[in-house]
Amino acid sequence: MSGKTTVMKPGAAIAACFGKFARCYGRSCRAEFIWFLLFFLVLGALAVWFTSPMIVGMLWALLMIPLSSVGIRRLHDLNLPGGIWTVWLTITVILPMFGLSNYMNNEGHLSDYMLYLHYVWLFVTGTLLLFLCFASGQEGPNKYGPAPCVKAAEDADEEETAEAIRQMYTAYHYVMDPHTAVAYSVAEKYGKETGDARPMVIVSTAS
Repeated sequence: MSGKTTVMKPGAAIAACFGKFARCYGRSCRAEFIWFLLFFLVLGALAVWFTSPMIVGMLWALLMIPLSSVGIRRLHDLNLPGGIWTVWLTITVILPMFGLSNYMNNEGHLSDYMLYLHYVWLFVTGTLLLFLCFASGQEGPNKYGPAPCVKAAEDADEEETAEAIRQMYTAYHYVMDPHTAVAYSVAEKYGKETGDARPMVIVSTAS
């Protein structure tokens, strides 16, 4: 069975993002990003409606970490540097919060002009960034790692099993049993299909 891209369900996508809470290396598929973004928006909206501003701020700050992480991994899937997300977040969020005190009015808020510019920047750059994150990822491995959300080979037919036995005997003069040969063949196909070059242990199932 050849490898193919699988559809990530909402629960699995959200769990994956929390499991990779602050992991900014590797790649993430489009479904993982989209489902977590929707989770972020819905939970944030519910917090605004039913909780206090302090809880909203704490929740936003907490969820922004996995959201940014999956956004960076999503850009990696397009073979783009994750620094694009970091720069956007810095200009859009961090600077308005901490670095624009000179543009505040007497009440401590951004002036109407600066607020207008900020909204324009947010809309234009946010749209472009979402467009990138919603695009199809690069097929196969790239410099950031193997393709995400790929279902690897799960079995081997008789010809593939026999070829695995032949390869092992030719290389090491070892007669591998058919059960182990299936696992060996699947492991070889997984590496080729995903580009995953990490060492792999095959546990023999018969002798």
